[in-house]
Amino acid sequence: MKKIFTLIAILLTVHLNAQNSELERADGFFSKTYYSKALPLYLKSLPDNNTPHTIKRIGDCYYFTGMMEEAATYYGMLLSKNEENVPDDYLFKYSQALLALGKTEASDVWMKKYIERNSTLESYQQELKLLERVKGLGNRFKMENLAINTPNSDFGAYPYGSTIVYATADRSPSLFSKKYKWNNQEYLDLYSIDTTAFFDENPKSKNFSGSINTKLHESNAIFTKDGKTMYFTRNSEKRDKDDISHLMIYKAELIEDEWTNVQPLPFNGKDYSVEHPALSPDEKYLFFASDMPGSFGSFDIYGVEILEDGSYGKPVNVGPNVNTPKREQFPYISSSNLLYFSSDGHAGMGLLDVFVSVIENGVYQKPLNVGLPINSRFDDFSFYLDEGTKDGYVSSNRPDGKGDDDIYKIKEFKEFSLIVPSQYITGTVTDMTTGEPIANASLSVKDLDDNLLESTSTDPEGIYKFNLKSNNSYLLSVTKPTYVKSEKTISLDGEREKTITADFQLQSFDKVDTDMVKIDDKLMIKIEKIYFDFDKWNIREDAKPILDFVVEKMNQYPKMKIEIGSHTDQRGTDAYNEELSDKRAKSTMKYLISKGIEASRLSAKGYGENDLIVDCENGSIDCNEKQHQLNRRSEFVIKNIE
Repeated sequence: MKKIFTLIAILLTVHLNAQNSELERADGFFSKTYYSKALPLYLKSLPDNNTPHTIKRIGDCYYFTGMMEEAATYYGMLLSKNEENVPDDYLFKYSQALLALGKTEASDVWMKKYIERNSTLESYQQELKLLERVKGLGNRFKMENLAINTPNSDFGAYPYGSTIVYATADRSPSLFSKKYKWNNQEYLDLYSIDTTAFFDENPKSKNFSGSINTKLHESNAIFTKDGKTMYFTRNSEKRDKDDISHLMIYKAELIEDEWTNVQPLPFNGKDYSVEHPALSPDEKYLFFASDMPGSFGSFDIYGVEILEDGSYGKPVNVGPNVNTPKREQFPYISSSNLLYFSSDGHAGMGLLDVFVSVIENGVYQKPLNVGLPINSRFDDFSFYLDEGTKDGYVSSNRPDGKGDDDIYKIKEFKEFSLIVPSQYITGTVTDMTTGEPIANASLSVKDLDDNLLESTSTDPEGIYKFNLKSNNSYLLSVTKPTYVKSEKTISLDGEREKTITADFQLQSFDKVDTDMVKIDDKLMIKIEKIYFDFDKWNIREDAKPILDFVVEKMNQYPKMKIEIGSHTDQRGTDAYNEELSDKRAKSTMKYLISKGIEASRLSAKGYGENDLIVDCENGSIDCNEKQHQLNRRSEFVIKNIE
């Protein structure tokens, strides 16, 4: 009996050692991203190793090879056991897998849980609201699946002359038989096909270049406008300390119809990937995706300057408006300098979605989902669009295609009115004392560098409205003759189509400066009247101290502009009195200029006998000389002041 127990113990030990050995092999394959090799070993060991570790790894193998139904099953098992102790990332991946299966409500539940652990739910909910508006725009593109697609991976179409160049895993067996252990497909090579053959029954693609295609992966080729330089992605022959082969960007030159001088770019790294090149319209900057140190999370979008001597500057992360803790990859810069890229870190319709960001004042703004039908519940990436012809390409692994990743030809037929994110600033301008609306108040918007951007005026109800780009700060100014200028700094967040209210209450200058008075809606400098002798226009000695006070007030307010209005009594003809009052106004103006006031701040107008204080002839009063003198005067009406 003792021997039987000993034998059983030995057999159990052997069995457990075998299970542990298979699990260790699976972990080894997984660490190298050999998911197609690791998965069957994990599944085989599952009955005896039904642990969170094994379940996570099985879910990940399915997730990273695009098998979302199976991934969702194992992630669901994992989270049902001990949700609190499951790493945050699995809440995100479970949400993504559910979204790919069309289980939107369940996906939202887990995404909200993930967001609450990592950032503000409010920001994510704002993105969801915007996404619903984008969906409401409906289809903006026509999409056609190309006949060149195969059951394997085909993606990354980019024009080169009359052809497109793209990456495929279907042609490689004729060159190399080695399988890629990530998904058990052949290694990627670059192929080309003339665009006129797209829809042939049996379109024939050809190997793009024997000097470019190798036993490694090659993909995502782009070309300079002259067709003589190309950049493309290739994985490194060398592996890092974890035995992972990272991706790199290479450059090649066309010399005598041969691609040569194939060189890796200097900012590639042995411990991180650099992939998916894209050129700016002026070809002075190269954009790419990388998980290099300093990234916000997984892969970020970077830009690097191409210097005149052909060398490169320092790669610069395009910033947190674009990049998230998740994946941002496959950049493309359009001719109008719009940055298109794919991301699963912004609120989207599925896994990787295509987004677009506009650059303003050197900063890429919060991106916008490109919408239907470009984006689906699955991975949508490698977007290209000719903004002139509205033709382009996108790649996707949506299930209605021909295989794994497929290339789709696209045609934009509806303009994207929400490319530039904006918000509305509106409000009412009122009198601080009376509360009455102020019509025809002038409003201006400047950026924080004092550049004038827009201007408008209030309507009869005192209401104004601006439509401004989101994610910026602005200085709003309100002016109205006879009122104190008012300013506010307004900061807009990244949400679109949002309305911000900014009301203004203006205070009349006569309420803040006792040397001013408002009479019949005219704001005037409050002084003693300046009088003139009968039939004279010279400045009397008793008027000079009064005019000197006007000079003092104008020096106090350097932007003050006034109108000098001179008046006569009723003696003399109307024409004569108009000429006389004009001389008196100009004489007064000449005196102020002699005291250092700029002529541009002054205007002079003679009113003749049109604005009397005492009506001596047409009324019932028989005026004496003192009353006639009351009508012979100058007034100083403020036309503008800040």
